[in-house]
Amino acid sequence: MKFPTFPTLYDNCKTVSISFLNKHGYLKPNQYQRGTVIWSVNGNKIDSISIAVNTKPESSYLELNYKAMSDEKESCHGMLSEPLYA
Repeated sequence: MKFPTFPTLYDNCKTVSISFLNKHGYLKPNQYQRGTVIWSVNGNKIDSISIAVNTKPESSYLELNYKAMSDEKESCHGMLSEPLYA
């Protein structure tokens, strides 16, 4: 696999914020919710992130799974799974 040599343009970075999760109901107490955010350019899907949040006290966690589309192939580029309460 060849890695790109061009610099990362932070203006093009995708984000999912805590305020976004809260606004869309992911952080309500004592529930499990999942969904997907899709970014597109001119109607073409370019990236997506799957979100799963469990706010039940006995097994709370936040899971993010990022996928990028390149050459019409879907590839996983990163995953984060963390407990919500320590």
